[in-house]
Amino acid sequence: NAPELRPFFETVNRMKLPVLIHPMYPDWPESYSDYRLDLWLGWPYETTHAVSRMILSGMFDDFPDFPLIVSHLGANLHYMCERIGNASHLGSAKAGVMEYLRRFYYDTAGPVPAAAVGCALEMFGSGKILFGSDAPFGPGHGEAFIRKGIACIEDQARGGEEKEAMFSGNARGILGI
Repeated sequence: NAPELRPFFETVNRMKLPVLIHPMYPDWPESYSDYRLDLWLGWPYETTHAVSRMILSGMFDDFPDFPLIVSHLGANLHYMCERIGNASHLGSAKAGVMEYLRRFYYDTAGPVPAAAVGCALEMFGSGKILFGSDAPFGPGHGEAFIRKGIACIEDQARGGEEKEAMFSGNARGILGI
């Protein structure tokens, strides 16, 4: 929600272009890198923090027309939504946190458990879940995460239409292809 990014969001909103938000390596203390927790815990935190700031700042009220894709199944957003909502009175968002979260799309990239996909399906619906891979990141240059994403969708989808939507239909809709 940084002011210097407003021109970017004005443009993508006007053009209705999708935006994928994905974490980077944060500049955290060296001890956070032990066991690669900077990656395995830090990335979901960074994504959750960034999207929460965007919501609470009212950014999605100013720019409601671009599809936001949140990587790694939304990180911790669906688990922390009520906590984030407790900060609503400190921001300028016009709607409740869940209203914004239901607008977004979520990919299955990375080490996402099948139960988390089920939770996202319950909270946001199959029309908001996208197959994602994180390739070439991950074991086997991403191959393990690709197989995991496929298995999660296969396991959690409630029929062929949901599978088709999550594997390709939702992405085609966002991209207009």
